[in-house]
Amino acid sequence: MKACNLTDDLLVEILVRLPFKSLCRFKCVSKSWCRVISDNFLRQRLPPIVTGLFLRSESAQFKKARYAYTSSNGTVQDCNLNFFPFGEKSTVVHGANGLLLYFSSALRTYYVVNTGMKLWVSLPKAQKAAQLSMLAFDPYSSTDYRVVCFTAWRAQGAELEIYSSETGKWDQHEVKFGVEPDALSSRMHYFNSLLYIIANPNMIVAVNLKKISCNLIRLPEKINSLSHVGHCQGRLHYAHIDGNKLKIWMINYLNRSGWELKHEINSREII
Repeated sequence: MKACNLTDDLLVEILVRLPFKSLCRFKCVSKSWCRVISDNFLRQRLPPIVTGLFLRSESAQFKKARYAYTSSNGTVQDCNLNFFPFGEKSTVVHGANGLLLYFSSALRTYYVVNTGMKLWVSLPKAQKAAQLSMLAFDPYSSTDYRVVCFTAWRAQGAELEIYSSETGKWDQHEVKFGVEPDALSSRMHYFNSLLYIIANPNMIVAVNLKKISCNLIRLPEKINSLSHVGHCQGRLHYAHIDGNKLKIWMINYLNRSGWELKHEINSREII
């Protein structure tokens, strides 16, 4: 049977059994394959994958920044970052799904480094100095990435300068959070064009980087220094540790409260 004669449901059953790298490559086969692979239903069928881990260490043994990745046989290996010539003259400010964002304060230049393909690119200079910068990259949705710079804080909002790899240029925006900037934490998560920022005392600020709009999501419990948000199988999750108790909630839009408790674990039992 030819691939073009396969129905979407049969194609999904085949695609979910492929290695993740192959799945990403097959998005280029045709528009119909790209649509099927990008669909939320297929994403929810995929197992969680750890692609890499960035480590910044001040120890005498490892003075340089290190990046480890999972190889094809499942083992974790060090990635040699020496291919990037400006590593010594710039600092890693953020990382996302295999990409690292470097910044050189002397040259006022951002670099995006692809650790898997060992490629890098220098971005055009931003117009304003950033007070906070982060890399927005979600390979499940798109191969394009954004660099988001918070250039100034305003009453319940901020000025943004955003670089898009799709357009190759910086654009300036203003955004209203709905909470004061002092309430925002540095813990951010990007998924499917939305930037999720944890905010005190119990909120998530969801910034749509395409429409430059915001939505507030109330969390089930007050945040602390160990609170995090992330996605699993296409759904937003909130992890919270209180003492020895680890709680994980999942967003459920069918539920009026929006959240349902998925796991409650004693962290001592895990260790």
